[in-house]
Amino acid sequence: MQLLHLKNRLISRILFIFPLYFEKYSLCCNMLRHFLPFLQFLRRHYDERHSFRHCPPI
Repeated sequence: MQLLHLKNRLISRILFIFPLYFEKYSLCCNMLRHFLPFLQFLRRHYDERHSFRHCPPI
């Protein structure tokens, strides 16, 4: 009986915590999805400015 009670408590706790984690996770995913094009743009920009093509040959 005690074991069943513990199991139920654990399940209820997981069910309570999981949506919170899921919310945070989806929020992070959304932020990443918005941030990724910006990162790609930065990388492209950086590559253009600092690529070896533009460096004079030594």
